[in-house]
Parts: sequence; C-alpha cells; structure tokens
Amino acid sequence: MTSIWEIESLVRLKDKLKNILIDRRVDVSDDDNLNTLVDKVNRIGNNTVFNSFLSDSISNYYNDEITSLKEYAFYCNRSMVGTIELPNIISIGMYALSSMPNVKKIIANKLESFNGNNTCYSSSFEEIEFRNLTRVNANDFIGCNKLKKLYIPKVSFNGNTCISSTSLEYVCVKAENYFASNSLSVKSNLVMKIIIINYISKVVPCTSLANFPNYALTEGDCYIYVPRDLLESYKIATNWSTYADRFRAIEDYKNEICEVFPLFEEDYAGTWDESEVLE
Repeated sequence: MTSIWEIESLVRLKDKLKNILIDRRVDVSDDDNLNTLVDKVNRIGNNTVFNSFLSDSISNYYNDEITSLKEYAFYCNRSMVGTIELPNIISIGMYALSSMPNVKKIIANKLESFNGNNTCYSSSFEEIEFRNLTRVNANDFIGCNKLKKLYIPKVSFNGNTCISSTSLEYVCVKAENYFASNSLSVKSNLVMKIIIINYISKVVPCTSLANFPNYALTEGDCYIYVPRDLLESYKIATNWSTYADRFRAIEDYKNEICEVFPLFEEDYAGTWDESEVLE
C-alpha cells in the first residue's frame, strides 16, 4: 500500500517536472501523467530544437545559455514564430536577426552591442526590447515595417539611418548626441503616440525634423516626453520649438509611460519625484 508520504513525493515530483517544461516553453496539460512528463523532459535538448528548425516551427523560443549570436545566425529563418527571448545575450553579429518574417517580439535585455550593420534589417518584429543596448549601426532597424514598440533607452545615434517603420507607435531612446532626420525615419502621416528622450544632462540637439511624424505631432495624439528639468528648454530649442506644445515632462506621466514600457520604472536615467508625479 502506498503511504501518504509517497503520494506527496510523487505529487511534488510531478509539479517539479511541469515547472521545468513550462520554463523551457514546452506545452503541458492537466492530462499529462508522471510518465508523460518524464518523457517530455527527456526530449528537451538540442535535438528537439534542431529538428524543429528543420521540419516544423519553434514557438516562443527561449535560450538562457548562449551569450552571443554570430552573424547571419537566424537570417531569413521562417521556423521561429511568436517571441524570441535571449536573456543572457551580450553581442549580436550583423544580419543575425534579419529578414525574419514570423517573429513578433524579441527580448534581449543584457545585450550591449551589435557587431556590424543590418542586425534586425527587414524583419517583422512588432516589439523590440533591448534595455542595455548602447549603440545602433546603419540599417539595424531599417525595414522593420511592422514594428510598433521599440525600447532602447540607452541607445545613442551615430549619424546613420537607424530606425524606420510604417507602424511605429512607441519609442524610447537616449539619443544623447543629437536627433537627426535619419535617426528616426518614419512617414509624416504615421500615427505615433509616444516618443521618449531618456537623457537628463542636456537638451538633445535636433538637426532636422524632416522624417518626423508630423501629422501625429500636430493633428494626432503623439507627445515627446523629456526630463522635467529640461522641459522648457526643449520648447524653445532649435527645430524642437516647432512642436513646443507637444512636449511633456517624463515625471508627470509616469503611469502612462510605465504602462507601455514597464521596465522604464527601473531604467529612467533621472530620479522620480514621487511627491509630484500626477496620478
């Protein structure tokens, strides 16, 4: 006769196996018995992923083991769908995430650098989250025409055309050195909603507004969020003054910003003044 302790041990083992599978993005169901779960765990590994690449699709790929992607690593890959999450990636080679038609979101929050150009060129990402990336190169986000949300709060531009999309709604960048016409190249009639300039030391110069979302900043609902201490300076700065009434203080719209970009709560380069934040 099976004792109560043995039963409890089996239940704990079953729960542990389920958690392992869930962490590895493997489907589990209430109908899975202990033998089924053990079998699924045994199948986890390189062969499972590799076979999926060759014959099927990989949904919501997660890999916390690799720290770099070589150039062309996922170039033109059609097998991957949903979300790619690479939490320990530090560097990514040129074209490594380029021309991927089925991935909707990519997260790599330890990523520091792109080693070459065209890293995400012409992919169908709708959301990109690279919280520690500091620099983008020519064409890294060009042709990502389904991109709606771009979170790169530490990125400074280098003079090349970096970001273009026909769908972009939310973007958070550091900018730091300047905002040029080719830094953010979007259609003038694009319906953007939020542009955040996450740099607290000075007003980021704007050399041209030629490729800015003019309609969204005049007729639409787009606002440019900057540190409160720089708000009035932005309103009278060269070129920026064109959209003086569209500038808002980051600190006054904490809730709205963090609803779109939850990590901004931790990443904001300034200091939240909780006593003055508007609820």
